[in-house]
Amino acid sequence: PPAADTSDGSRPGSPAPAQLPYVPVDFTGRAGPEQAIVDALAPSPAAGTALRSVAISAVGGIGGVGKTTLAVHAAHRLRDHFPDGQLYANLRGVREDPAEPGAVLASFLRALGVADAAVPDDPEERAGLYRSRLAGRRVLLVLDDARDTAQVEPLLPGSPTCAVLVTSRHTLPGLPASLRIRLDVLPDAEALAMLGRIAGEARVAAEPDAALALVGRCGALPLALRLAGSRLATRPAWALADYVRLLDGARPALLGRAGGQGDADGVEACFRLSYDLLDPAQARLFRMLSLPRAATLDTAGAAALAGMAESEAEGHLERIAALGLLESPAPGVHRLHDLLREFAAARSREDDTPAGRAAALLRLLGHVRERARTAYAAARPGHPFAAPAGPPAAARPGRRRGGRG
Repeated sequence: PPAADTSDGSRPGSPAPAQLPYVPVDFTGRAGPEQAIVDALAPSPAAGTALRSVAISAVGGIGGVGKTTLAVHAAHRLRDHFPDGQLYANLRGVREDPAEPGAVLASFLRALGVADAAVPDDPEERAGLYRSRLAGRRVLLVLDDARDTAQVEPLLPGSPTCAVLVTSRHTLPGLPASLRIRLDVLPDAEALAMLGRIAGEARVAAEPDAALALVGRCGALPLALRLAGSRLATRPAWALADYVRLLDGARPALLGRAGGQGDADGVEACFRLSYDLLDPAQARLFRMLSLPRAATLDTAGAAALAGMAESEAEGHLERIAALGLLESPAPGVHRLHDLLREFAAARSREDDTPAGRAAALLRLLGHVRERARTAYAAARPGHPFAAPAGPPAAARPGRRRGGRG
């Protein structure tokens, strides 16, 4: 057969992108908002020629309220309506280093089958090629944790066959949205159901007053409920009332942006009680994970950061994840929720010296550079760049702000 035509920069045989993250198995409630999202974004004869889009924001800028989980859960329900692909980007809107739209466009173009060399350098040309690639195709985009409308606008497709789902701490004025959803903390009934799914429905039913008190201490935030439930799941003999007393005695409050100050105290106490179950090596690794600005880190990178063997780091990471302090969106890939990143960073500023934090980043930099050198040596044997390098230059840990939720 004739060779595939790649004159437009396409990679032959590129599969449809399927970039949606996993959904936690304890996802609970939000049935009304989720169905509204599905109804707004699913193609229909009455959809017309306008781009279908939904913006999910948080009441009062609350973090940890479950915007991302709701968006991804709804997106998975919509997959069959968008057989040409699903694109996902974490825009890191509340971080110090928000994603640059041009970099996101380049990533999306590669996912859509455009070869690296064919991605235009000029921002306008890059955006034009992106819109051309999406024209007439049924693709769903999830733009998670947007900082503002200006960050989102260059990423909007021009074709009404596509649909866009955006999450943000903010309401994104000026964004053309078919539907706007403002997400608050969970209602008590849904919060209790979530706690029951994680810690055990029988335990919650046996201590209804203590369970409701625990929901209150967690501020009804899904993130805090997941942490509390995870700890209770590992302590099946504990009474819920005893755990509530532990929370009441824990030292509060660094996470003032989590909600009202009372809610923040309870959320911090949940974090603290889980963190206190880590042994010193695990706690140090957890703190070190807050230092790099990467959205995710693999096991080898985490081991380099902490200066330990990869097998040792793997066991520690499993323990950290089992306590609900770390997400694993794929095997060997690890991610901190940004509220937990802020908590870990605060612990690191208290417990680790500046020199120790800088050394951790230097180890990670050396690890990344060695991986790049090894890959280059395989592709270009004998090239000077492939020769072993000396130690990296000094680094300094960056400061950061709060996070996605």
